[in-house]
Amino acid sequence: MPVKEVDRAILDGEDEGFAVVHTLATLAATIHCYPTQVEVLKRIADAYSRTKLTPRVAGLMKKWLAWRR
Repeated sequence: MPVKEVDRAILDGEDEGFAVVHTLATLAATIHCYPTQVEVLKRIADAYSRTKLTPRVAGLMKKWLAWRR
């Protein structure tokens, strides 16, 4: 993910470069202060997490949530 898409990097004038992450589950669950350049890591982790929601998993979640009501 390009760092130029992160507000804090733009404000700091450090908007060149990119971030690559290999361990995402922990980053996606971590609460980071805002605005910081760590936002790029959170966005990468969130994008990865969205790919895990397949139609089958989404259907199972809908059924589970309906049952919990």
